[in-house]
Amino acid sequence: MEAPVMCCILCNNRKVLVEPDALAMADPQADKDSIYSTFSHSFCGAECSNSIAANLLPLDCDKVEQKGVYEDEHLGYQEMYVNLALTMVKASVKLDVHRNWIKKANIVTEPENGLKVSVVFEANMNAMKSGARRIINQGGQYSGKTVNILIALACFCVSESGANAGVTTVTSMSFPHLKGGALRDFEMYVYPYFKHAIAKYNKTDHLFTFKSGSLLEFKVFENEMAARGQKRKRLFINEANKFDWMTWFQLDSRSEQSIIDYNPSVRFWSHEHLIGQPGNVLLISDHRHNPFLTEEKHREIENIKDQELWKVYARGLTGNVTGIIFPNWDIIDDADFPDDEDCIFSVDFGYTNDPTAIIKQVKIGNTLFVKELAYESGLPPKSIRQILIANGYVDTAPLFCEHDPDMIKALRKLGVNAFPARKGQGSINAGIELLNSYDVKYTSSSRNIHRERGMYIWMADKETGKATNIPTDKNNHTFDAIRYGAYTHYLRT
Repeated sequence: MEAPVMCCILCNNRKVLVEPDALAMADPQADKDSIYSTFSHSFCGAECSNSIAANLLPLDCDKVEQKGVYEDEHLGYQEMYVNLALTMVKASVKLDVHRNWIKKANIVTEPENGLKVSVVFEANMNAMKSGARRIINQGGQYSGKTVNILIALACFCVSESGANAGVTTVTSMSFPHLKGGALRDFEMYVYPYFKHAIAKYNKTDHLFTFKSGSLLEFKVFENEMAARGQKRKRLFINEANKFDWMTWFQLDSRSEQSIIDYNPSVRFWSHEHLIGQPGNVLLISDHRHNPFLTEEKHREIENIKDQELWKVYARGLTGNVTGIIFPNWDIIDDADFPDDEDCIFSVDFGYTNDPTAIIKQVKIGNTLFVKELAYESGLPPKSIRQILIANGYVDTAPLFCEHDPDMIKALRKLGVNAFPARKGQGSINAGIELLNSYDVKYTSSSRNIHRERGMYIWMADKETGKATNIPTDKNNHTFDAIRYGAYTHYLRT
């Protein structure tokens, strides 16, 4: 299969670039300039004169660790550098903006307020400016895809006025998912820096009206029929791999420009119909392109042991992740969690490196409602108690815990009714079986449940590659906490 010929999103030079699924197997003897790329085939090489090209810093790869942080002694501070194929790439871009919005500039920013973006932002901005019909953001965990795309969309909403103003639609697979994902990201990380350019925010319709006349809406389309009718200037689908082809087709055909993002756990319609087609731009990013992550989070992602999971979530490359343990859980709005019912609480202790996961859950009939309260490393007993109390815990209620006598004793001294969860031979699989017998619904704010759910899988047989009945002992912190409570309390009641 021939490598696709694509336009560089920086200078529009055409060049044959490495195919994304073959990135890891790139010829080590190949010309360095031919793979001079932040993303697998976004930038054409050293001859590119666009502004991002100035941020590509060629280094001797032998002198720089492939993983981790490289300290630039000339700049005097640490920057994340990324080793993709044969080049090192500077992965942090400062977004410079002026208080007085310069309408003639296609990129509108504001320096005083501290808004920062990564190279993912500038790559998307250049792709949008170039008139790319579709921009495909394939990436790993924590690469910053969603937030940087939202910032780019806000910049266009500000700068496009009058006859150029239009509607930008941001959508996801369900409203709880949209509310807990892209909408929350926009409200937290984008809106504070653009609110002076926004005339009105209708919280009922989730519609932002910009002073330029542009509209930014957050909207859900439940099926293909709902996707018909409305036309728009731009479309952004968050986690597009959760959409069926026909719903995508109806939305895309009514959009002048479409942007999607996803974790490529398996091939889907983007791989079959979009990637490599004329007018489409593919951007591949991973956590190394995000300079705002902690070193701990970078290490956590790099240390994913399963080869397929590492390929997908640490490198943003297309994988074949099978054997997901909880494939059928649903997301609900936080307001739909039955807080007034007889809820139980449970905790999986995390200590220094692993996170402590605190869970609130309640079973009504055969439906188990689950809410993530905390997911943080190094939480002391006092903080655990404060989180519990803030979420409706009363001291007479049991807290089902991982078996740690010291932590349980410390919590009891603080007045928390802590108990060791039911364990024993076969309890993990029995607990998983119990959870899979329920109709489980978790809140949209439970982002680590959602993240771990795509990575908590059955171990594969080394010879056959088929899933076994042994769960991996990774990416399971929230699920261990859920299981402690459900298996201990609901199995006996």
